[in-house]
Amino acid sequence: MALSAGLAGWGCGSDDAASGGAGGAGNATTTTATTTTTATSGATGSTTSTGQGGAGGSASACEVVDLSAPQAITLPSGCTGDACTSVGFTPLTDLVGGTFSGVRGGLYCDSNVPPVAYASEGAAVANSIVPLDASGMPDPNGKLALVGIGMSHTTMEFSRFIQKYGDDPSLSPGLVLVDGAMSGHATPQWIDPDNEVWTNLTARLAAAGVTDQQVVATWVKLARQTPQEQCDEAGFTGPCFGAHEALLAGEIRTILGMLKARFPNLGLVYLASRSYAGYANTDLNPEPYAYGSAFAVKKLVMEKILDLPEASDLPWLAWGPYLWADGTTGRSDGLTWVRDDFVDDGTHPNTQGRTKVADMLFDFFSHDPSATPWFLGP
Repeated sequence: MALSAGLAGWGCGSDDAASGGAGGAGNATTTTATTTTTATSGATGSTTSTGQGGAGGSASACEVVDLSAPQAITLPSGCTGDACTSVGFTPLTDLVGGTFSGVRGGLYCDSNVPPVAYASEGAAVANSIVPLDASGMPDPNGKLALVGIGMSHTTMEFSRFIQKYGDDPSLSPGLVLVDGAMSGHATPQWIDPDNEVWTNLTARLAAAGVTDQQVVATWVKLARQTPQEQCDEAGFTGPCFGAHEALLAGEIRTILGMLKARFPNLGLVYLASRSYAGYANTDLNPEPYAYGSAFAVKKLVMEKILDLPEASDLPWLAWGPYLWADGTTGRSDGLTWVRDDFVDDGTHPNTQGRTKVADMLFDFFSHDPSATPWFLGP
């Protein structure tokens, strides 16, 4: 298997990149969070939760994610840096049957699995994928590429995924894993067609020995630097929910369109939001924005499920593994994020943290029906 791994660092080019720290209260009305699936509290953001996800969710729960009315968010007092082991939010996967600031929980339609018909579409795309020659024509001796797209977190985690699992004997013999992410390059850089991030992507593909025509799937994990700026511009004096997430969703949507235009055989896009950022000690991308980024991702996925015009030209979209857990407060599946999972900035994952994500990626691609037909060998 041909492999290509990248360099680390989002805010800068090393493990010591800058990160984010929590702000104060906003100037809009907030309501106290009430959470029944998680035993933590202390943040405000109108959270209600009743249980975990079933199969596919109801049709009535398939609705647009509305981020048009930003709301203030207050983090627990004193929750900054190393001491912030929990922000009191419920992971999206544990919020099925509940809401956060009026937005339904779950990854999909009040559920953690996609609707049956939509899942069938993804499986059909997966089953149609075959190895391709350099021009994109079917070739039993050809290749198919899964490419990581994003910022420093993405290159750190995807390169660790390649390092740990790239030679696993269970993988499809024609599969090529390519780390196309770039340190220091978030959505504002990726939406610029003339940015160096695109030439870097070209170089990574060439180094892996694959062409644009052989890219069939991407794992996309993107964020914005200094998201508090969107809340400041919206008139808040501290963190908020909605302003940053709406902008982030729009920018990722644009980038997905650019990827589809570049990769003619791109049929599957797996999206990721951020992992826990409560330990962050600068303003690069702290809580509550790491948590909120999941709602930007969910907005895009729901647009595709609902077949809205803004998603009509995009590939099939779905969640990859959901990475956020409330610090040391265990998610229902046991996932936690401890301070020792991160480098000094409290935001970027160290080897231990990267390995957590790499393991989640391998588990996902090895079991999801939209991935196994092309990810695993015969």
